[in-house]
Amino acid sequence: MEETNELKNIEFKKDCALLTINPQIFPLEVIYSAAYILIDKAFIVLDGNPKEQILVEIRKKEETQELKKIVQEFYEELLNYSVYKKQTDNNAGIKEIIMKRALLTNDPHYMKLKQMSRNADDPEGIKKRWEENEKDTA
Repeated sequence: MEETNELKNIEFKKDCALLTINPQIFPLEVIYSAAYILIDKAFIVLDGNPKEQILVEIRKKEETQELKKIVQEFYEELLNYSVYKKQTDNNAGIKEIIMKRALLTNDPHYMKLKQMSRNADDPEGIKKRWEENEKDTA
């Protein structure tokens, strides 16, 4: 029962499927994620050179499972995690800015600098409301 797909990157044997994955298309962390999702359904073995070619062996855990279906799920997860990784990479700068802002807001040194910058804009306290001036003199 040996057969291959049109792209010649999947070889189906009697009890397993051998996949050849291009790491330029699917990075190793994406492959790990896809393999992890299917860990309950299949035995997955990774090998190869992560810079050139990654080899994946998929064996079904139960006799009633369809190997082709598991391989299709694996490729769907590769695409899923590739999109997720791309979006995460695109949003990394925004997340960093939000985290810095959130952490700075609670930093006492930042608050002191902010107060000092307000005082620098109005060193004589002219912009203060009348009630605030009364509190300072009392």
